[in-house]
Amino acid sequence: MALEVEVDPGTHEIKLEKTGYFPRKFNVTVSAGETKNINRTMIPTNACTIQSVSFNPSAPKVGDTVSATVAVRNNTGESRDVRVLLEISYLDVSKQQEGAIAANTTRNFVFSFTASMAGNHPYTVIVKTYVDEHPDGDDYYETDRREGTLPVSERKATLVITTTPAGVAVYVDGQYRGVT
Repeated sequence: MALEVEVDPGTHEIKLEKTGYFPRKFNVTVSAGETKNINRTMIPTNACTIQSVSFNPSAPKVGDTVSATVAVRNNTGESRDVRVLLEISYLDVSKQQEGAIAANTTRNFVFSFTASMAGNHPYTVIVKTYVDEHPDGDDYYETDRREGTLPVSERKATLVITTTPAGVAVYVDGQYRGVT
């Protein structure tokens, strides 16, 4: 739906706002007698959303290399530039990737890091979508956030016990563990 507005010749600041969409602000210059058509597609605040976050291995041990895969969906009819951030503070992980996602598709962003210490580590994944003509300036604005916990366990050692003769009961730290 179009809105026709009469203005004086010159430069005018246009601001477009609608609930559920990022606002847009830009300048337009018109001359006396000129009609200028302005077309803008509003960008929804949920333009790009996190579909899933997965870790491989899902329960890493200290020293493991971990791959985090973040599936991000572009929910709009136009290609969108996004920035995906992964933060795991106790593991000193702070990673970021940028890229375009085609209209109405999902793209995986993969991050690799080393699980450096045991514990249940809170993580945050943030998706920011590029918005031009935003009143605060052209930049990336948050469109989704996911938080969770990544459990990392201590790496265990293995004892291989062989006896002669076989059939000897084995106790480790006072606990029965089996027979050779």
